[in-house]
Amino acid sequence: PLEPSDLPEVDQKDLTSTWGERLKGAWESEAQGENPSLFRAIRSVYGRAFLVAGLFKVPHDVLTFLGPFFLQRILAVIQPESGVVEHQTSALWFVLGLF
Repeated sequence: PLEPSDLPEVDQKDLTSTWGERLKGAWESEAQGENPSLFRAIRSVYGRAFLVAGLFKVPHDVLTFLGPFFLQRILAVIQPESGVVEHQTSALWFVLGLF
């Protein structure tokens, strides 16, 4: 079985205590303003990480949603009796869209 000693040490910058202190500092700074916003404090600490993750997540979700459509088009290309005329190049794009 996997033991805690089998795992590598976590970098100081990745510890929850480090991120918690950053959020605490951002909130204290935000709270001194006239109109404090917890959302702005969270965005200032975690915003960049969520933006980068979103650059991968959004295309993944779109392709997951379009997967059945791509599969339908691929099946139409390989079944001649369907009457669908597609270029092999477009069929290849549909295959790549599944991955």
